Amino acid sequence: YMVCDLLRYYDRHCVEAWKPAYEREQNVAKARHIAVKSLHSRHGEEVISALDMLFLCAQESLFSLGALYGMANSMLDEIYSWAAETENSGKQMIWPELHPYEGFALYKSKVMQIAAQMIQEIEQNVKKNMYSPSVLSIIQYLEEHYCEEVSLDSISQAVHLNKTYISTAFKRETGENVSDCLQRLRVQRAEQLLEKSAMSIREIAQYVKIDDPAYFAKVFRKYKGMTPTDYRNSIRF
Repeated sequence: YMVCDLLRYYDRHCVEAWKPAYEREQNVAKARHIAVKSLHSRHGEEVISALDMLFLCAQESLFSLGALYGMANSMLDEIYSWAAETENSGKQMIWPELHPYEGFALYKSKVMQIAAQMIQEIEQNVKKNMYSPSVLSIIQYLEEHYCEEVSLDSISQAVHLNKTYISTAFKRETGENVSDCLQRLRVQRAEQLLEKSAMSIREIAQYVKIDDPAYFAKVFRKYKGMTPTDYRNSIRF
């Protein structure tokens, strides 16, 4: 009787221990399916949300970093394939490095950052295909000269359009003011410099032509939700 009782106890507890693990694996598989489906839908917010869910399920399922690395890179590969359908087709792939000592949270941060940046560029390129030649010429000028002194006068002279028309047409087609687009481009460049350069925050502000550090911090927070200092610290640590 004692042997039978022990066997029944063993069988019952093995099943109980196995079931949660199986359910966790099923949740990961479901999250991965949702992530791939979101990529096919070509909706950026859905992709980011699904990728975040995939990381959450993988963490709860105690996946090894190696397994997680494979899944995340597979998702990034799909995003780059999406990018290949736009003007990003020649863009070099950037895979986040995996260091075991960094752990899950930092690796997730790297992947989510790259995915968000790529999707932002994709959506911008998709929108460009909907713009008139006039507005495209304005956008091109801003992208090439955002680190210089830019005004409606300088834009008008460069693209040979009336200042009033520039403001009205740009707002109508893009949904944002010329000044807002200029600020966004400057913040995007500042973000890159914060990640990859040793320049001080004051130097970066001056480089992107937002000379007042306090105003630079305000503008950066508007687009990124944190100060330049906090952003740099989040990347490094």
